[in-house]
Amino acid sequence: MWVPESSRWLVANGRHEEALVIMREAAIINGKDPLTLFPEGTIFIQAPEEEKGMHSVLCFFKKEWRSLMAALWGLNLMLAFLYLGPIQLVTLVFTEYDGQGGYIFDYFAIFASATAEIAGCFLDMALMSFGLGRVPSISALMIMLGIFTVSVCLVADDSAPNRSGLIVLTFLMRMYAMSVYQLIWLLTAEMIPTKIRNSGHSACLFFTRLGGAATPWFVNAATPYRVIGLTMGALSLLSSFLVSTLPETAGKAMGTAPLHDIGLEKPQKATGEIV
Repeated sequence: MWVPESSRWLVANGRHEEALVIMREAAIINGKDPLTLFPEGTIFIQAPEEEKGMHSVLCFFKKEWRSLMAALWGLNLMLAFLYLGPIQLVTLVFTEYDGQGGYIFDYFAIFASATAEIAGCFLDMALMSFGLGRVPSISALMIMLGIFTVSVCLVADDSAPNRSGLIVLTFLMRMYAMSVYQLIWLLTAEMIPTKIRNSGHSACLFFTRLGGAATPWFVNAATPYRVIGLTMGALSLLSSFLVSTLPETAGKAMGTAPLHDIGLEKPQKATGEIV
């Protein structure tokens, strides 16, 4: 009830006045003059006929989009391991076998590390406010996530790990995991062109869920900590490199950042009619 309807959907269904109200409200939120951006007499026109049929998965393999979508699919596949893996790792390192068929959980340590997700949200807001850019921020966060994941595994592999040190390390690991998870979803939405954004983002979600389903088969008590740490560290470095190959989206119109990579046409200057 609090989220405004899609203006594009409203226009497609002939509800032009409602779409105009939402666009003007968005302008106000962004500190712009709504009547300057959308003056009296502004009309919306529906997408041209050639845009229809852009909801098929086959459109992802078109020349102008396939390299972008392949990179985003690979990134979102690894994202599941890099976000869900640390969560499961925390449970592993703070659980002990009681010798009688049961387990003892260190609930305080698990809860303390979980609060890191709040810190991750504030870290993202700070990075975006300082205008450091999506791509360099995510690349750096990926590397930090890998460092702390490996550190957690090395400390946990000790016969008598330091509990306080583990709590600090797992907190930082989960903070970076949460931060990376949110920023990649932001980058994904900004980078996919409007024509295929809904279906494209849904496809990325499929790969994230696919990775999420596979994560418990790897991050579990049967896998040595050092193997988990080295694998997660390698995935972090690979993801950081993959992100660095993507074009920056900060300060650019949504869906136009990869112009030089995927050959999209630049948006024309507004002339009173809004597409």
